[in-house]
Amino acid sequence: MPAGALVQGLNASDHEAFYINATSPSYSTPKPVRFIVATKDEELNEIPMPELAWALCHEYPNWTGPIKLPAPVQMAHKLAELAGSFTDCGDSIRSDAFVNRMHFL
Repeated sequence: MPAGALVQGLNASDHEAFYINATSPSYSTPKPVRFIVATKDEELNEIPMPELAWALCHEYPNWTGPIKLPAPVQMAHKLAELAGSFTDCGDSIRSDAFVNRMHFL
């Protein structure tokens, strides 16, 4: 499956769902990611969710190619991993010092 492949309409669900294959590795089988849109803000009604997810797969800073997950998901995972490595589970992190900054991830 080539990178950027979009599959829609396979799910009989109450929610909008689609699959995107963000990467196409040369050494293994690509595994598409399933996205389920549980709720959508009114401001986002005009934006197609597959296009937004695909664009966010290319927005990870300091990385040359696409990642498998959208950047906000990947950054949240890295932040949770970072906070979990502290003995106080991240309570000592001064979050106000990192507002609007992604470089520490």
